[in-house]
Amino acid sequence: MIKNEQELWNYVDQLVEGIREDYNMSDFDVDLDDFDIEDVIHQTVEGCEYVIYYNRAHSICLNCDIQRGESLVEEMGIKPSSYNDYASWVAYAELRLRVLDRFNIYY
Repeated sequence: MIKNEQELWNYVDQLVEGIREDYNMSDFDVDLDDFDIEDVIHQTVEGCEYVIYYNRAHSICLNCDIQRGESLVEEMGIKPSSYNDYASWVAYAELRLRVLDRFNIYY
């Protein structure tokens, strides 16, 4: 479970490293002509344990700064069906934004 900001950033770095390994990318070697990095990030984050398991999503929401994630969920027009659904969407949005940050893609 994520207990603080540092643990969240460590997890983000694990996701980024996994993407880099899967696509044979060196640091900051993103060739958008070869593939859509944002789609890869979406797929990676969408399937991670902190998005698909409610209790893990809640650990991000309770222990970390999630303002950007909450704003993105609102901008996307997501209407969660429950508190658990909301936590998963916020965790997804927060992780996605942080992974994008690591690839120097800013929103």
